[in-house]
Amino acid sequence: MIAKGPSNSGVIRRAKELKALCVRGNHDDKTVRFKAYERVNGPAGMDVPDSVMPEGAIPDPLKYKNGHLAISRELSDDDYDYLTSCPSILHLPKLNNSIIVHGGLDPTVNDLTQQQPLNVMTMRDILDGHPTDEKKVGIPWTQAWNQAQENSSSPVTVYYGHDASRGLVQQRYSYGLDTGCVYGRALTAIEMKSKQTVSVPCKQYAI
Repeated sequence: MIAKGPSNSGVIRRAKELKALCVRGNHDDKTVRFKAYERVNGPAGMDVPDSVMPEGAIPDPLKYKNGHLAISRELSDDDYDYLTSCPSILHLPKLNNSIIVHGGLDPTVNDLTQQQPLNVMTMRDILDGHPTDEKKVGIPWTQAWNQAQENSSSPVTVYYGHDASRGLVQQRYSYGLDTGCVYGRALTAIEMKSKQTVSVPCKQYAI
């Protein structure tokens, strides 16, 4: 929800006003991590741009020069609480057994609790059998996902964003809705029961 327009806190406030459910995306996650660290440890040492924030053994360490640090300092405590409430996977079993994620789901992992959160927030393709956040370097993760669901007794439909380069992609068991609003293209929503989509034009904010 954040790092893609002129008002990060404004987007969060509007989501709260709407009582909107949410999922955590890669930009949200970086911002939450910076805010969480500073809330516990204070800002001392966070002004050394090339230093890595000490979070332990994680797959995507953050340096303090990362632009999400500045965004984290814009957030109020209420903004932070809302973002931390957003799961990486939102499962809606009563709505046609649907799942909402930011990036994607690893089609080789059947247990949702075993999905790697970083992959869920960032994946675009499957390369050599593994999720990757690179663009168009392997096969779309949705290709393998749809194949797996065709053979499932209880197929799951996934709704996702993150992949603006591919735009609107509608398949039987996956719906990609990132139509590049931040790049001046469109913002797209879907009504999950009818699968009807609505798009509105956007101003460009990304350079």
